[in-house]
Amino acid sequence: MSALLPRRAVLAGIAALSGCACGCGALAQSQTMTRRIAPEGCVLSSIDATAVADRARTPQDYADTATRSTGNADMDRAFDLALQRLAAILEVTPGFAFYDDFDGENAVATPAPLLGVPIGSVFFGTGLFKTLLAEDPSGGGVMWVAAHEFAHILQFQSNVRDLLLQGESTVRRLELHADYMAGYYLGRRKADEPRASLFHAGESVWGSGDTNYNSPGHHGTPAERVAASEKGFLAALQQGVSRDDAFQAGFDYVMS
Repeated sequence: MSALLPRRAVLAGIAALSGCACGCGALAQSQTMTRRIAPEGCVLSSIDATAVADRARTPQDYADTATRSTGNADMDRAFDLALQRLAAILEVTPGFAFYDDFDGENAVATPAPLLGVPIGSVFFGTGLFKTLLAEDPSGGGVMWVAAHEFAHILQFQSNVRDLLLQGESTVRRLELHADYMAGYYLGRRKADEPRASLFHAGESVWGSGDTNYNSPGHHGTPAERVAASEKGFLAALQQGVSRDDAFQAGFDYVMS
């Protein structure tokens, strides 16, 4: 941001992004999370995605097949509404389901139409959902990660994935661009609901960073992820930019 805020204020600002107001739970990625299902981060190729779909139908790997339900009808309704708002803001509506992330808490996006939607699919791990629901019932973290995964679907649609990965040995730029768009979503929600508290969403952004610089799945450091999300947040809240302009600005930011 141009006028640097204290780090805790930055976290509080991003965290106010929930806009979920639904008790739908916080879904975020912790620093200790393993990524056995998504070796490139939280993006699956079509081949990897097919493997996940196959495993979702394997009893010994999953307690049940991929499901659209949280297991709670009231939560389902609130979460569906939050996802509809997210889809409207980012102008993208992928297929969505929960899956059993028994081998490492995660959330993933893929261009494969595994859920009957041509543009791609987003899977949230049930273990990750439950863990972060216990940490933050407000829904800020869950919606930040939802937006991050929806942003990956936008990347697939816009054919920028290869450009973001060009010359890189990690997925860092790809992930930071998705972080920017997740921040943009939260900024739009904050603009709509100024009283929304987003502190825990900011904590989720910080906690999802890593320092595995040489790992292909390196997503960016905590500070880099907060900064990217904050840029997108301020672009929405202070500048009121459009989705398309935010997408381009995020691309320029991570490529600079």
